[in-house]
Amino acid sequence: MTVREGGFAMPGDSDVQRLAAKIVPGGSVIELGGFTSRNLRLGPVDGATDGTEDLVLRIHPKYVSRRRLVAVQEVRRQLADMGLAVPRPLPHAGSAALRCAFSWAELEPYMPYEELKPTWDSYPWMFQAMGQLQRALVNIDAVIPRPVLPFFAAPSTLQRWLTLTRTAVGVDSQAIGLVDTLHDLIKTMRRQWVPTAELPGQIVHGDINLENVGRAQGEETVYLDFACAANRPRIHDLAFSFGQTVFTHAEELPVEPSAVPWERVAGFVEEYENAAGWKLTAQEGQALTPYTVAVMLFFPAGAWLDKDPAEWLRRTQPFQQFSEWLLAHPEALSG
Repeated sequence: MTVREGGFAMPGDSDVQRLAAKIVPGGSVIELGGFTSRNLRLGPVDGATDGTEDLVLRIHPKYVSRRRLVAVQEVRRQLADMGLAVPRPLPHAGSAALRCAFSWAELEPYMPYEELKPTWDSYPWMFQAMGQLQRALVNIDAVIPRPVLPFFAAPSTLQRWLTLTRTAVGVDSQAIGLVDTLHDLIKTMRRQWVPTAELPGQIVHGDINLENVGRAQGEETVYLDFACAANRPRIHDLAFSFGQTVFTHAEELPVEPSAVPWERVAGFVEEYENAAGWKLTAQEGQALTPYTVAVMLFFPAGAWLDKDPAEWLRRTQPFQQFSEWLLAHPEALSG
């Protein structure tokens, strides 16, 4: 998605390089990429032998507030204190919240790890890692300001967005048809929806995938990128990982439902449950399908954010098609 400017704006390259130079004068700077943030690996000056560890400088979009940044840092700090391999926020010039032009930035240690390839054999390990993390997160009592871009929206929010998208596509007849289909899907999802008040809630990571969860030396699990962390129903992590990793198979769009080994999906949930130390409640089992669909419809319903809403709707049509199948077969996830 090529979003419009405004709150999504990022500092320019000169501002980023200037901040990096202040942190590690004369050191190496390697781009690490990133979807919502810009991440740079900062190394020591060439030839340095003082044992200085590499750092990661994370530049956040304009919409990330200092209050949210500090709250998420505190969650990471507590997880690190519990012994989990989580990048602990590092201060620079007396503060862990750094300014980069109009945005906030932060510093953390560089944590090398092995990124598993997205295969059906890798997902059981990923869901096990998810359960282990949630077992720790449930012990953290904190309120995190909601993320502006959570890659998830409840039916009422999706419906509001759809009104904006309908206006944004203008007279494009094909796009209007896709909006109508989305409207029907959201109505079906709403009928299956379980209110959040009826579901166990806690802090969740919000973006569990094989880029953010990896293996370090000694088989230790490394947890990265808590940009989507929030107070939500605990099944949110399951729904997100199904909707944006398993069913897309780490590509940009979902696979065909017929390509999913559904007999293994229940095993993924069991891996999570065994690692977390609890079983999903009946309400959670019922909610898993509509919450997964809410993740998958986030992108097409939010087409109004794109510079070409009609084309974005066409491109994300597979999310609609997979969601339609899933809503018609809720037992595929709910058992």
